[in-house]
Amino acid sequence: MGDLTLLKRLLKLLCFRAEAFLESLSESSNGSSSVADTTNSMWLLLGNIALKNLNLSIGERAFAAIGDVAKVALIRQCQQETGSPLMALLSAEPDWARFEAGPASFEEVLGTYIKTHNWERAIAYARRFGGEALVEDVQGQYYNWLLETGQHSLAASILERSGKVEEALALYLKSGRLYAVTRMILENWDGTSTKNGSLNGGGENGGGAKVINAETIRRVIEQLLAREAFEEAADLLQLPPIDDKRAALENYVAGAAYSKAITLARKHFPAEVVGLENQVKKLLSYQASDKLLIRTLLSF
Repeated sequence: MGDLTLLKRLLKLLCFRAEAFLESLSESSNGSSSVADTTNSMWLLLGNIALKNLNLSIGERAFAAIGDVAKVALIRQCQQETGSPLMALLSAEPDWARFEAGPASFEEVLGTYIKTHNWERAIAYARRFGGEALVEDVQGQYYNWLLETGQHSLAASILERSGKVEEALALYLKSGRLYAVTRMILENWDGTSTKNGSLNGGGENGGGAKVINAETIRRVIEQLLAREAFEEAADLLQLPPIDDKRAALENYVAGAAYSKAITLARKHFPAEVVGLENQVKKLLSYQASDKLLIRTLLSF
């Protein structure tokens, strides 16, 4: 028993020292993305170790450092209820079996998850111990919370997974997620079009809904070009009812997507294939020269 107490004290001391080290590392990162990624991974590891050993103060600091607001809220809730069986919820893999016959009721556990915005855990818990109607209710609360907090992109991803293409597309556009919009348009294009130029969307609920029209595609293309996302714009320019192969080719070249440009040229502009291949050779030659120059400079 004495050895176990000593081990816990040692772990607590190590957690404090690790926290001090990561604090200094964060302060000296100077905005370096690679250092930030490494530091975040270390904070996450420290947070999980701290919670496993019920060191809530360090666990809270660690998860706050990586921006896990929901986990911080859950830790604070448990700090207010010292000794509560809800402490087991802090684990990366909660011991739900403790709650089936324990003092914490189903409603208490689920309510804690929802109150602290741990929505994924709330949904998983409801799916395991509740009915499908409850799961849908919690998912609906999660979706509404995302909208209320302005997290339209996450809300759109939920709608997309549910096969609600039209609503998801509208939210992606609202949140400025042009690459997600482009992907959705390309994935939901089934090769058919209606008389008014609308495209049929698929998804889990089946196709048939007119969700993507020519006006939407043109608007997305304009926004992609404004961001100089030439390759993505070119992909959309080939879709009916736009069908502008020449503009698509020019944008593939502008975006240095020569593989796609040559493939398109071979099919629609065969006379330009040789010229494109020569451009690729020149580009490769320039890149080789740049690498040689860099190696030469580094040798001095």
